[in-house]
Amino acid sequence: MKRFLFFLAASAALLACVTSCKDKFGTGKPDKPDDTIHPTSISFEEEDICLEFGVNETRQLVVILLPAEATDRRIEWKSSDEKVATVSPQGLVTAVGSGNCDISAKPLDWDGEMIAECHVVVKKKVPAAVDLGLSVKWADINVGADKVGDPGWYFPWGYVYPVTSGPRGDYAYQYGKSTPPNVLSGSSQDAAVKNWGSPWRMPTITEIEELMNNCTWEEETIGGMQCYKVSRNGKSILLPFGGAAGEISLTSVNENGYYWASTLGEEAGITSDKKFAKGWRLRIHSGNKKYTEKWDGWLGQSVRPVQP
Repeated sequence: MKRFLFFLAASAALLACVTSCKDKFGTGKPDKPDDTIHPTSISFEEEDICLEFGVNETRQLVVILLPAEATDRRIEWKSSDEKVATVSPQGLVTAVGSGNCDISAKPLDWDGEMIAECHVVVKKKVPAAVDLGLSVKWADINVGADKVGDPGWYFPWGYVYPVTSGPRGDYAYQYGKSTPPNVLSGSSQDAAVKNWGSPWRMPTITEIEELMNNCTWEEETIGGMQCYKVSRNGKSILLPFGGAAGEISLTSVNENGYYWASTLGEEAGITSDKKFAKGWRLRIHSGNKKYTEKWDGWLGQSVRPVQP
């Protein structure tokens, strides 16, 4: 009996020894000691950065991990608002839209509160006046655009605040309501003046026709947006096919571009086809097709300013 009990005890000890020597995958090979050195602290070299479209649209963030000899340097990155800025797995921050957000970094698989944050401010591009050798200089972006190639904001003719859908039924310049001015340029109803200030203003129909007839027009795609590159004398501007703000939602994006002139096309009349005042506009679409036409002013369209 004693020999039997001794045998059982010895067997149990041997089993425990074998089990302890097995690795977690049950291969029977002894575990190697974990010599990984994990970080105990994380921070950024810069805790606040500012990006500006057309100037510095990306920034590489650098983290400081302590102790310096930490061997596990895997980082999990995150942006609090990817509509403002994104961050790559390597910590490269890219501006997407104007605003503020926080970029965070923490050691991968870390469940605690060890985290670093960098506050990011993204500014809109400052509009530049491009001299194409015409009677006026043209802005390089639309009103409301963050960067070159963005459609920007949409305005009904004679309105200075942007819309996401055209105010068809409530449009101010329709039969029986207000009388529209003949020209908006430089007035309190000029969307360029209101949003950018003087000397910027909306172009007249004559200035738009000058741009049409005296420049080279070539199609380009910028950031997924179809555009016309309008060039003269070695300089150019881009006009995106931004579509328009229709009665319900945006329409014709990447198919057509519509740009208001400041010039009144036609006053409202009593008949249904003349119910709304019409403004002159530039219409562009693929195939080098561009022309001016009169259109109902309630439709939200782009504005590309000019200055002397």
